[in-house]
Formats: sequence, C-alpha cells, structure tokens
Amino acid sequence: MADDDGQIYEVQGDDCISSIANQFGFFWRTLWFHPQNAQLRSLRKNPNVLMEGDNVFIPTKVLRQESRPVDAQHAFVLQGIPSRFRMCVLRNLEPRANERYVLTLDGQIFDGQTDGDGKIDIFIPPNAQSGKLIVGVGKTQQVFTLDLGQINPVTTPAGQIQRLQNMGYDCGLKKEKGLPLALRSFQVDNNLSDTGEADAATQAKLLGKHGS
Repeated sequence: MADDDGQIYEVQGDDCISSIANQFGFFWRTLWFHPQNAQLRSLRKNPNVLMEGDNVFIPTKVLRQESRPVDAQHAFVLQGIPSRFRMCVLRNLEPRANERYVLTLDGQIFDGQTDGDGKIDIFIPPNAQSGKLIVGVGKTQQVFTLDLGQINPVTTPAGQIQRLQNMGYDCGLKKEKGLPLALRSFQVDNNLSDTGEADAATQAKLLGKHGS
C-alpha cells in the first residue's frame, strides 16, 4: 500500500524495526521516530516489540547530492547501524561469568567470553532471524535456540512464550498448552505467586528479566 510520500508496510511474523529498516535501506531510528509512525510508537513502546499485522510507514528516499572537485579522488563512508544482541546467561540462577560462548546466527559465527556478570553484549546483523548459542564446555555446557526478529507484546501468550523460551523455560511442543507450567517455573524462581497465569506482576518480571 502506498501514498504520495511513501508506503505502508504490514509487519510479518519475523519482522522487527531493525529488519524492516534494513530491507528498505533506512536506519531503524529513521523509521521508528518518523512522525507518521507516532501511533505505532505509542502502541508498542519498544521498536523490537511488534505484532504481525502492525503497520509501519516507509518514507520515500530522498536523493542526497554532494559537490566535489573533478579530476580528484574522493572517499565516501557508508554508514550502517547493526543490531545489538544482549543476553545474561544463568545456571541455577547464578550468572555464568567469564565463560566461553559460540553464537551462530544464520550461519555466521561469533565467539567470545561472557563478562563478569555472565552477560553477552555484541553487535549482530539487523536482519538476523535465528540462531544457536552454546555456553561452556563438557557437562556444564548449555545450548539455547534463539528466535530473533519480532517479539510479541508481553501481554500476549505468544510474547510470554518467546520470553520464557529465550530464558530457558521450555513450553514444550504444544507451546500454549505448556505455557502455564513454564510460567509456574518462572514464578517459583522469581518469588512470585505460582499461579501459572501471566498476571501483571509476572508480566513485569518477564520484561525485567528478559530485557524487553
């Protein structure tokens, strides 16, 4: 769908603002803070939290011209804004500090070491969709399957499942049926009432622990 000044893009299942911006050749801030996306910002609050079917306004690109003397060489720098991957790795609720990790995203490998708080904080391609994180070696090795891109609002079962699974709480094959048990495990670990329901306190704790 298009208008005189741009087009409306309908969010798909694996989209986030970074991947949409990369697809259309924009910085994510250009899209997220565009005046015609004010309603989306007000609704979702976080550029990484979108719902399938949301509308994102994509402005028309404006040609930029630079004047330079002829008969000379000139260097131009292509700017880019990668996405950031941040995760705190825990084992038995304790940070896995200074441990080696290998992160594979869409076939690209990143390796390094967690910091003193068990955190990983690196830049990754904005269009990364899925991956695997391996932390540690031998019997203490942990493997996480990562689903990147769009994350649904924490008020929805899909958003709760995504956050729980990213933190290692398995919802099983039939995820919505396994959600109450995963929520209960999360609630017990975080000193919440173990109701198996995503009440306001549980949603707030999910956001805080997950980071978004």
